Amino acid sequence: MDTTLLKAFIATAEELHVGRAAVRLGMAQSALSQKIIGLESRIGVKLFVRANRRITLTEEGQYFLEQAQKVIALLQVTIDEVRVIASGGAGELRIGYVGSVMFNRRLASAVVNYRDLYPNIFLAIQEGGAEQQMEWLRTGALDLAFLRSPVADLPPHVGTMLIAKSKLVAALPRSFPADMPVTVENLSQFPVVFLDGPESQGLVHAIHEFFNRADLMPPGGLSATSAFGVLGLVAADLAVAVVPEMEAGLYLDNVRFAEIEGESPSVDIVMAYRNIDISKNASHFLEMIKSNGLCH
Repeated sequence: MDTTLLKAFIATAEELHVGRAAVRLGMAQSALSQKIIGLESRIGVKLFVRANRRITLTEEGQYFLEQAQKVIALLQVTIDEVRVIASGGAGELRIGYVGSVMFNRRLASAVVNYRDLYPNIFLAIQEGGAEQQMEWLRTGALDLAFLRSPVADLPPHVGTMLIAKSKLVAALPRSFPADMPVTVENLSQFPVVFLDGPESQGLVHAIHEFFNRADLMPPGGLSATSAFGVLGLVAADLAVAVVPEMEAGLYLDNVRFAEIEGESPSVDIVMAYRNIDISKNASHFLEMIKSNGLCH
């Protein structure tokens, strides 16, 4: 049904005067009368009682008025919401991340800044392994993801942007002497626990490169599937670990964190994003990252 019919009926029902309703709608009185007659004919119900040059609503007309007002109001709300969505001011932004990268203050600040700029956008944030994140980006299930570099098997329609360099530090157990310098040579004298799970890509590569540059290979055999598992083995006095600096903010009994002397290793945190069929919300996030100097 044409909404102009509903609006014509609503104006007539509210004014209870065809002449005033016609003026309100900016149309001829005769044209408005024909619209009302046509509406009644179309639905097969009398909406008005006409007597002594006055009109009143029938019981059916009163009910129809209440429902018509709701329909027009809902239509306007829907139009307004669609316009907001089209401008990037509503909807959702789907963000993925691996493991402990969300501990990074620079990254966390970017997400919080976006939330403050676009409070009506729902942030759907999902943890997953690097391979899983790539698959979600490939299929469009994610708009962007925060990963550790290097990123393997990057789909052709996915770009990357460097967000932060995360320095690596040593997580030391009680048995590591307090007066022993924290160097790659001294760390290699202890068993080293490595992360072996979905979030390990990039981090393990950086740690192996750190020891390989010194032509050292520490005793192995220990691994954990999460950052907390790694630190748990350190706390149990079973190994040392090399972890992102942001994990040093965690308090654990029997674990101390220390900077590594000499060439300090680091790992890059990158943002991967779809560069085709990119949503307006994702575009706004990328623009915010660039304009705020949050990318390198």
